Amino acid sequence: MGMKRVKVARTAGFCMGVRRAMKAVLEAARTSEGEISVLGPLVHNHQAMEMLAARRVKVLSRPGEARDGLVCLRAHGVPPEIKEALERRGVDVMDLTCPHVRKAQRIVERHSARGEEILILGDPGHAEVVGLLGYARGKGHVVSSAEELEALPPMDRVCVVAQTTQSRRRFTELEPLIRQRFPKAEIYDTVCSATDERQAEVRALAREVEAVVVVGGKHSANTVRLAEIAREEGVPTFHVETAAELDRKALSRFRTLGVTAGASTPNWVFRAVVDEAERLTERGSLPLRAFRSLLALGVHSYLYIGAGSAALAYAALLLLRIPVQWNYLLIPFFYVVSMHLLNRFTDRQAARINDPRRMRLLERFQALFLPAAFLSGLASLALAAPLGTAPFLLALVSLGAGMSYNFNLLPGWLARRVGFKKFKEIPASKDFFLALAWATVSVLLPVVAWGAAPWAPVTRVFLLAFLLVFIRSIVYDVKDLEGDRIVGKETLPLLLGKKGTDRLLLLSAGLLVLLVLASLLAPSPEKPWFLLPLAGYVLAVLFFFRRRRLPRGLLFEVVLDAQFLLLGLLAFLFTR
Repeated sequence: MGMKRVKVARTAGFCMGVRRAMKAVLEAARTSEGEISVLGPLVHNHQAMEMLAARRVKVLSRPGEARDGLVCLRAHGVPPEIKEALERRGVDVMDLTCPHVRKAQRIVERHSARGEEILILGDPGHAEVVGLLGYARGKGHVVSSAEELEALPPMDRVCVVAQTTQSRRRFTELEPLIRQRFPKAEIYDTVCSATDERQAEVRALAREVEAVVVVGGKHSANTVRLAEIAREEGVPTFHVETAAELDRKALSRFRTLGVTAGASTPNWVFRAVVDEAERLTERGSLPLRAFRSLLALGVHSYLYIGAGSAALAYAALLLLRIPVQWNYLLIPFFYVVSMHLLNRFTDRQAARINDPRRMRLLERFQALFLPAAFLSGLASLALAAPLGTAPFLLALVSLGAGMSYNFNLLPGWLARRVGFKKFKEIPASKDFFLALAWATVSVLLPVVAWGAAPWAPVTRVFLLAFLLVFIRSIVYDVKDLEGDRIVGKETLPLLLGKKGTDRLLLLSAGLLVLLVLASLLAPSPEKPWFLLPLAGYVLAVLFFFRRRRLPRGLLFEVVLDAQFLLLGLLAFLFTR
């Protein structure tokens, strides 16, 4: 694919405190029937706040606006009197102050109670600094430069803290001056380690590329600081909130770009900028660029994964010794292409967040792709019809279930009783339904049509197909975790959490290995040795995925879904 032109900062995007706050507010919006509000913007990012508004989360400008329901205090923290005022009003309060900010608040609270003066190294007016001043109880002073430090009156007992998103360089420059000015001062380094890491990374990144793009709110202090650091390194720096703000003409002149994002920048906004930056910096010969474009079209139109489903069906036929017919391969191909396209169009909000580049293509050429989705579904039925009534009904039921996944199926009174109107609203249903549908059209349908395969190998092959698709689906869910949380999807990773999802992937991989071993140990004159390299590939992908070492974007899908093409190729080579 050519030399890497876009270097992405590993620490870009939501920090721990923002991610924790966002997760809590979205969970409250999902489970609570009452009003949900946030005192001040939860994060300094317009796009994130628009998404929260769509999830019926209101923003209060002052405590007096709170009426009832749940009021969330943002990660920046608030002065103690504001929290006390809310509690006196009788509203429920969820304090989402970042643990790092809370640590600084406790230090200030403890030392101000002893009568000491509090010196805060930070930006006057910043929400976090305002909160810290509240804990200083009138004994606080904010400084951000040596000149402001010198202007302070004489003080004997001084406690010094830093705004957690303060520049490390500014803190280290002011610390010796503080000790000189106030020899007895107690200085606490409360600059967040994540802030340190993020700032050090953008400094190193700026030295490796020709220009840097910083993604995040123009009013976000930590994002603005990242842009300042990049400029200090002497490289052209572009601070944008969204991909639409990119100066494409200016950026296209650079051969290498570095991209980072502030702590309050949502992942989907960042990914859209990275996608566009990669497009702008594409280099290489005409044949190489043409290959990239064709590969992107194949992946984004789902032809690539459709070919993977046909390869899975091909391997299943060889494993079950069923004669290979084109119907058996084309039915899953058209089914998978149809279902993926239709589900993108019927769940556009999630698609725009989780996969913006693909969705831009699909919506731009909707007049082509939407009819293609329906025609592909009809083609799978037309190919199943000559195989008999039972195969046709299997294809029909699978297609109907897939098409109705995002639509209301139950009347209101029944939906209230069972807890859902559509299949999509059944918690964690997507991963099971998807794997079941793939295994049905790729394995079960040919078995029913042929009618001569023994149940033991059929069960093994069916479960093998189910597990391969299930593992793939979970990996995609983990990748899309942030966007799914925003739109209210209840995927398995959201329900299980990180540790639970890791255990589920480990269990699924273990079952896959056991199925491969069972197939090799089963009494048969021909052993399916080609399943061993397949299992090795799946385990390697999971290993690198857990360590965040898989490529991003287009190549992520190419690598992950190559398991199905690899299976088909191995089956062809080993059974000739």
